[in-house]
Amino acid sequence: MRRSGNLRSGFTLIELLVVIAIIAILIALLVPAVQKVREAAARMQSANNLKNMALATHSYHDANKGMPCAYESAYVYTWNGSGYQYTSGSTYGPFVSILPFIEQQPLYDGIKNGTNAYPTTTPAVYVNPSDGTLSKAAGSSTTSTVIGYNTTPYYMYKYTASSGSSSTGYGAFSPYGYSYTYNGGTQPNQNNNKKYSMSQIFTDGTSNTMMYTESVAGCASYGSSSWFQKYGPYSYFYDYGTSTSSYGIIGIKTGVNYNTCGTYMQSYYMVTGSTLQIALADGSVRGLNPTISQPIMWALMDPSDGVSIPGDIIQ
Repeated sequence: MRRSGNLRSGFTLIELLVVIAIIAILIALLVPAVQKVREAAARMQSANNLKNMALATHSYHDANKGMPCAYESAYVYTWNGSGYQYTSGSTYGPFVSILPFIEQQPLYDGIKNGTNAYPTTTPAVYVNPSDGTLSKAAGSSTTSTVIGYNTTPYYMYKYTASSGSSSTGYGAFSPYGYSYTYNGGTQPNQNNNKKYSMSQIFTDGTSNTMMYTESVAGCASYGSSSWFQKYGPYSYFYDYGTSTSSYGIIGIKTGVNYNTCGTYMQSYYMVTGSTLQIALADGSVRGLNPTISQPIMWALMDPSDGVSIPGDIIQ
């Protein structure tokens, strides 16, 4: 006699393996697409950050009748009976100068008057979305190749052997400025924060001059990696007639991360093979062709050298 009852159905082992394989294939197809979307979003956010920095600089220019200084010192000294003693203040670059125009007035005040001379937080606009480690410390990076943003150099020196000429400049910003306040004693206060207007600086045109840029990690024993003290690197460029060389930020470096470097870091403008985003002095954000040479890189940073920028360099 045959027993009747409910028959149980289920996947065989082969069917289960086929389903798992299909899911794995779908995930493998989806992950690159998600990664591309994230990269595109990060790039868009970075472009927005650069745009805000450029617009804030224009607002600073309108309010102060000139560009921010490439490098500024604001120190207060107090007479102690036998000499002057440092009381407060700090050195800073354009990233600090434009803080009031990105809704960061309290942070600006704290840096300038010395109550928060070395902040431990970074404004969101200065955090490159490709490097979230920037939010953990004030401008320092530990893992990523892309570390944030830079300004044009705070001092540039160019020598051309073929013509025997040399030139200096401060990029897109006004020269070094300072304000020293002396409380008590007889030392008079000193101030030299002369601002240069765009019409004075950008004789090449604002659309042919770089103002801010994404930056890429590079090992160096000079400068500062903190956003508030980024007054742009000190830069040299030499033309020996048949070859070129450079020192500092102008060099085109392959990507390295900060784990390979020591305590004090500086960041380079670009990494070979990558299209870096830059903010031009006219406020637009463009891509920088990774094949750019040192002479053209210099010309792009120099607002008054009279050199035309090739059309394929700014994308």
